[in-house]
Amino acid sequence: MANLCSFIARVKGDKANVKKFIDGMEQKNGVWLGRGAETSICDDDDFNDMWNDRDSSIEFDGTCKNSVEGAMIDCALSMREQAHTGKGMWGDLEEGTEYYTLFEYARKLGVEFEMYSTENGCGFAEHIAYTNELGEVNETTDYNEIWIEDYETLEECQKEHPEVTQEDWDESDGSIIEIGGFDTSVWNL
Repeated sequence: MANLCSFIARVKGDKANVKKFIDGMEQKNGVWLGRGAETSICDDDDFNDMWNDRDSSIEFDGTCKNSVEGAMIDCALSMREQAHTGKGMWGDLEEGTEYYTLFEYARKLGVEFEMYSTENGCGFAEHIAYTNELGEVNETTDYNEIWIEDYETLEECQKEHPEVTQEDWDESDGSIIEIGGFDTSVWNL
C-alpha cells in the first residue's frame, strides 16, 4: 500500500496566481506539479471563502502520495524528462501538459508558499517553502505518532517507545502522542 503524506499549506500572492498555483497542485488546466495533491479546497466557492484579503493568502490542508518532495518536486522533474525524451515510467503523459516543481511554479507565478507535512508510516515530517525572504526551503526531520490508547500505562508504552516521556503521557488527549516533526504553529509567510 502506498504511503499517504498529509500536509498543511499557506500560499500568498496575487489571488489569481495563487489559484493557478493550487490548480497546478491538483493537476488542473494543463499544469502538473508532479503527481500532485488533493486539497481541502473543493471548488471556487471554497477558495473564495478561505481566501484572506488582509494578507493576500490562503491556508488549506491536503494529502499527496509518499512525500511532498517526492510527489511535487522529484516526480515533476521525472515527468518533464519523460515528456521531453519519451522514456520513463509514467505511461502516456497528456500532450500539452506543462510540468513544474513547486519551487519553479511559485517563481513563475510570483507566489510564496509554505508547507508542513507528516508521514507517520515512514516516520518523517517535511517543511517545504519558497519565500522571498528564505528562498527555497526543503527540510526533513523524524516524526512519529504513537497511539497510546493501545497501552494501559506509561511503562508499557515505553517498552516499545522509550522516547515517550511522563510529560508527553500526561499532556496527551488519551489517543495520540506526536514525537518530533516541526512546529506547525510558526509560519514564515
